[in-house]
Amino acid sequence: MKRVLCIKNPIAGRRRIKLDKSFIERHFPIGTEIEFVVTQAQGEASLITEQHLNDFDFFIAIGGDGTVNEVGKILIGTDKVLGILPAGSGNGLARELGMNMNLHNAVKQLAEFNITSIDTISVNSYPSLNVAGIGFEAEVAHLFKTLKRRGFPAYAKCVARLISEYKPVEVELLINGEKVIKKAFSLSFANSRQFGNNVFNSPLAGFNDGLIDVSVIKPFPLILAPELSIRLLDRSLHKSWYYEVVKTEKTEILNQGEMRWHIDGDPIIMNGPVEVEIKKQSLKVLMGNENRL
Repeated sequence: MKRVLCIKNPIAGRRRIKLDKSFIERHFPIGTEIEFVVTQAQGEASLITEQHLNDFDFFIAIGGDGTVNEVGKILIGTDKVLGILPAGSGNGLARELGMNMNLHNAVKQLAEFNITSIDTISVNSYPSLNVAGIGFEAEVAHLFKTLKRRGFPAYAKCVARLISEYKPVEVELLINGEKVIKKAFSLSFANSRQFGNNVFNSPLAGFNDGLIDVSVIKPFPLILAPELSIRLLDRSLHKSWYYEVVKTEKTEILNQGEMRWHIDGDPIIMNGPVEVEIKKQSLKVLMGNENRL
C-alpha cells in the first residue's frame, strides 16, 4: 500500500483553487493511504514533512516553488518521493518535471507514480531544488515577497518597477579552480532551465546532468530589454551576446559581506563568501508526462 501525505499552502499564487483530501482521493488508486494537511505559516511544510518522514512514502507539495522547496529539502538524500501539485505563481520545477498546470490533470499524473531522481543544489546550508541566484532576479523576489497580490501579473509589475533603476552587481567567482570577475545583470545557479511561467533563464540546464549552470545575463542597454524578454520565453537566451554560461559541479562566490539572494524564488539574505555545489541524483520525484521540448 502506498502512503501519501499532501501538504497544502493555502495562500499560494492560485488561491481560488479549492483542493482537499477528497479531490486527491478521487484520482488515486483504491487502497492508497492519503492524509491531507494545510499549513498555517511559512516554514511549517518543512516541519510537517520532517515529523512524518517515517510515516509516508510520498510527500505531495501543493503550492508554489517555495512550498516545493520546504517539502523537498527534507526529502533530499532519503528514499522518500516528492510530488508537486502546481498551485503557485511560477511553478518552475513542476513545469520542468512535466506537470500539467491544470490541477485535475496534475493529480492524475501523480497517481501514475512515475518516479525518477534529480540533482539538487546546496547554497551554503540552503538546499535549492530548481534555481538560486543574485542580481536582478533576487531583487524582484525580495520586492514580490512584500506584495499582497500573487501570480504572474504581480511578478511582471515588480520587473517593470525595478528594471529602469537597477544597477548590475560585480561578483568574484571561483569556477573550476579559476578566479573570474563578472559584472552581471543577473547571476543564476540553475538546476533546471526556468524560473517559472516558462521563463527560461538557463535554457541549457538539465536537472539530472550532474552539473550546475552558472548563468550570467550581462549588463545590456535598456532598449534591448524586449528582445531579451522574447529570448527568455522562446528558450533562445543562450544565443544572445549578453548571455554566458559555465557548467560546473562546484563554485564559490568570493565576495564578502551581505548579499541579497533568492532560493527557488524565495528571498534570503546571506553573508559571503558563498559555496554552491551540486548534489547528484539526491532527490526522488514524481514526473508528469507533458512535453518539455
